[in-house]
Amino acid sequence: MVHEFLFSDPKVSLSKESLLKLQEHLVKAGPAFKAIFTPYFEKTDNTRYDDLTRKMENFIKKIMKYSAALQGEERKALILFWNETADIITADCMQMQVQYLTNCCNYFIWEINKLS
Repeated sequence: MVHEFLFSDPKVSLSKESLLKLQEHLVKAGPAFKAIFTPYFEKTDNTRYDDLTRKMENFIKKIMKYSAALQGEERKALILFWNETADIITADCMQMQVQYLTNCCNYFIWEINKLS
């Protein structure tokens, strides 16, 4: 998904060096992003809500820290990527009818939009 977004999306306009650097960062972030949602599906008690919220907040802080070092088109591409990712997950959550996950993704989108 990262490669397709960075190298195919017409909204992304970066030098090859910048694309590769951003691609490396996003690929490394993938497992951490996946880890946000894993406990929600593995647990059945109410701690899964707290875990999801805490992990989402921590991940957003990491994105904010990383994006603070970016400027211009690199920052725009990062924000576009995470918005697109969150939109996909939100659509999946709505289809699964999991309101709490949908709300978390909406929170994620809201926080990412504050970066722009």
